[in-house]
Amino acid sequence: EIFPLWLREGPYSVLTTPYIILILYAMFTTFPTRSWQELWIWAQNRGQHSFGEAPSWMALGVRIFTCLYGILVIKLAIVDFKLGVVGFKSYTMTSWNLMTSMACMRMCSALFPVLVPVTELLRLTTVSMNTITTVIWWCAIWPTLAWALPAPQLESFRKFNRTGFMLAVHLFNFPLAVTDHWLNARPFDDVDLWLSTAAGVCYLLFYLHALDGKGLHFYIILSPRTNFAPVIYTLLLCFHYAL
Repeated sequence: EIFPLWLREGPYSVLTTPYIILILYAMFTTFPTRSWQELWIWAQNRGQHSFGEAPSWMALGVRIFTCLYGILVIKLAIVDFKLGVVGFKSYTMTSWNLMTSMACMRMCSALFPVLVPVTELLRLTTVSMNTITTVIWWCAIWPTLAWALPAPQLESFRKFNRTGFMLAVHLFNFPLAVTDHWLNARPFDDVDLWLSTAAGVCYLLFYLHALDGKGLHFYIILSPRTNFAPVIYTLLLCFHYAL
């Protein structure tokens, strides 16, 4: 309620719906392979390149740490912060859960080789989502809240923002996700870019329908009721190209 009512309620901007339709058309017409089967073969080939050698003890140790730390933070979110199902629908927790799942799948990939192509399909998506979480939180959302919150609430929020949980999901997530990629690094290509962008578009649609549409305004910068919405959405999608 600290943000203007017109950003939270009312019809979409006349530019938002045509923009979303255009983005969906672009995604469908630029599908990077001729079939889903070819996409799976692409992932298997990339997995053979990335996991051609047995993982080092350092790589295994880092992934065990990431997996256990990720699960610990999820426990804190559920037990201590009472986050609930709604909180896990946020982009932040989606990114954290994806990073934790990636570490667990990579850790188990020697026993279950089918997990290798799955992790390749999610590789750039994991890096990009956690990078976007960190950058947008510290460069956009946090400054916006610092400007909008009254002084007493701002001081309380500053203390909350320095808790281990908040630092984990908005800061430590970035080096953990990047390190997981670096341990078996490979160049990204057009297929990675399409998959990562598709994930971003899917979350945007989910946010507009399941969160904003039900009065849950986690990210006011994603409000579809301003004529700047297409510009903001485009800038966020450009993060994937920047990576």
